[in-house]
Amino acid sequence: NIYSLYCLSSYGFPTPEGFTMDKRNLDFGSHALIIKKPGKFIEQVAKALDERSLYHEHGFVNYYKNQDRLSDLTAFDKSDLFEHQKEFRFFVENDVLETISLNIGSMKPYSEMCETKDLSSLRVGA
Repeated sequence: NIYSLYCLSSYGFPTPEGFTMDKRNLDFGSHALIIKKPGKFIEQVAKALDERSLYHEHGFVNYYKNQDRLSDLTAFDKSDLFEHQKEFRFFVENDVLETISLNIGSMKPYSEMCETKDLSSLRVGA
């Protein structure tokens, strides 16, 4: 019950000028949804989960060196072998092993669809 997103933020990149999309991320599909107002998106997801009384957390993934941390891992820890994924996650506690569908309303006002191949030329702050 984890929903992961690639996240471009100051958490993963020291400066916007230093941003480059790791080419391995372009293999996740033919299209990407760019969420221009992530606060609104997080608010809508949290509201939908609260309405269903599902315990949830969200936040950035912490990447650790494989040899340094082998215990006490949470849903927000992942090997640094995957650090290029720059994940932001939602964790939903749920005893049922099935997909959870949520209605968060239209994302059109704060998102944009693009072809994944176009992400390699994405520039921040331009």
